[in-house]
Amino acid sequence: MYVNNYKIRQPHLSGTTGVTISIPFGQNPELAGQQEIIDTKFVDIEVENSINEIFDYEKVRFLPRSKTKEAEGIHYKVNFLNGSGAYDNTTFWDYLDFTYDDFNLFKNSFSETFLRLDFFDSDIGTSQRLLFFSTLYPRFLNSDYQPNGSVPEPFEYPVLFRLGNSIKDRTAIGEGYFIYYFKDEVIPTVPKNIYMRATFLNAKNGKTTRFMSSNNPNNSIDVLARTTIDTNVVNKLYTKYELKRDIDGYYYEINENYSDNVSSSPSSNGDIITVNLYEISSS
Repeated sequence: MYVNNYKIRQPHLSGTTGVTISIPFGQNPELAGQQEIIDTKFVDIEVENSINEIFDYEKVRFLPRSKTKEAEGIHYKVNFLNGSGAYDNTTFWDYLDFTYDDFNLFKNSFSETFLRLDFFDSDIGTSQRLLFFSTLYPRFLNSDYQPNGSVPEPFEYPVLFRLGNSIKDRTAIGEGYFIYYFKDEVIPTVPKNIYMRATFLNAKNGKTTRFMSSNNPNNSIDVLARTTIDTNVVNKLYTKYELKRDIDGYYYEINENYSDNVSSSPSSNGDIITVNLYEISSS
């Protein structure tokens, strides 16, 4: 048996006096000689915890889907309060002070007017985060022009933003039809829910109008501000979008049960989804 020999220097030892030296042996763990354990069980773990999770910021394009197939179009119908404090079936552009010259000359008062859709991660106004927004500008489609090539009259042209797949149809308005979002945040088993609130900015008169998802102009602030997540209560302010992913790709659905302002109707190449937006009463 081989052992290590150690010499202990004791300067107070006397040549004539016997001295007993006690060397303790214990079972308590000590850090000496355990550097490898410290590195693997503590240092490496803490270093890993201190590094932020790697996130792929690549975005993908989500297509709207209705009843398991791609929607042909999405219509955002803007409803303003009339002079009696109620909503008409349709709001026309003349009610917003627009004239024929604004249309015919495509003045900045018309071309710079827009509908903004803000998308949030929650419908809780005190803690929500703005994720992104879409800006929809008015534009005449080929079907809007009169047989003689003239633009429509403002008093017969509804405040309606009609969106379509501009990849399939170059004449369609694609802004707002597609949604672009981070692909890492959408997994196949759990949808990513986002909540939309709309604002209309009128470049003709400089007015900004906020909208809700309810056609009841008498909604109180408390009703509009409350969250309805994980409840059966219909939301009065937001519209819910569900970003999903399956073997066919990325798509989104607009929930028709979360709020009362979403409907779909059949068309030749797929459903048309209509989202009604109602002006919030200031009274």
